[in-house]
Amino acid sequence: MVDWKACISEKWDKDEFDSLSTKAVTDEVLFEQIYAEWVNGKGLLAKRCGYLTFWAMRDNASYFFKHFDEMVERFEVPSHPEFVRYALWIISHFGFPVHHDGVLMNYSVDYALNSSSISSTRFACMDILFRICKREPELIREYLIVLDSLDELEIPTISKKGQKHRKMLSR
Repeated sequence: MVDWKACISEKWDKDEFDSLSTKAVTDEVLFEQIYAEWVNGKGLLAKRCGYLTFWAMRDNASYFFKHFDEMVERFEVPSHPEFVRYALWIISHFGFPVHHDGVLMNYSVDYALNSSSISSTRFACMDILFRICKREPELIREYLIVLDSLDELEIPTISKKGQKHRKMLSR
């Protein structure tokens, strides 16, 4: 594969994406290039690199553990929306150590209630907040306030997930 950026910059090709994703799992140099483009890039290329980063981390967890602290630290500097979106998505899927609960709680509340956040970002934030509340039951009340605010948006899928979380937390 000569130019991986060209493969994902133009028209979306599932076969090229699958090939690149598979190669990134075992080729750390390629993964680091894709990761850097996701973290530092902008636009469609950054979005696609975020997606590739997720799939590579899913299949090679060592990448996740290597970059986890950096992803959390980057929330403190203004980042492009594709970084925030995929970082929250990745963290919600993989989990996180307890010592990051406070930071992730703050950012998840902020991004869940941010009017410009898309539904998938809100879903990831809800999953992170739910996980924190399972570990720290005294935070359930705060999460319920967030869920009430999200209900006001009248987005059916968000409301349904909120109902499910309320039910699971009440047990």
